[in-house]
Amino acid sequence: MIIDFWRIKNKKEPLTIKGETVEVVDSFTFLSSRIANDLKWHENSVHLKSKAHQQLFFLRTLNLLNVNQMILIKFYRAIIDSILSR
Repeated sequence: MIIDFWRIKNKKEPLTIKGETVEVVDSFTFLSSRIANDLKWHENSVHLKSKAHQQLFFLRTLNLLNVNQMILIKFYRAIIDSILSR
């Protein structure tokens, strides 16, 4: 990824390493974190929110099945809290 801090964006020549052209992307995932080329956290935050929201569905389902509250707390700490604390 090329990070350009210039205010005026110039069209650059394609970057080649050992004869292969490097693909230019807007963002990529590295160690479960989304990194954008402008170094903003918005895309990563949206991704983590989405993953946590998916897991909340299972927590609500367990609650509707009258699962013990201690098990619900352990599920939250193991699954949802681990997503949010990345």
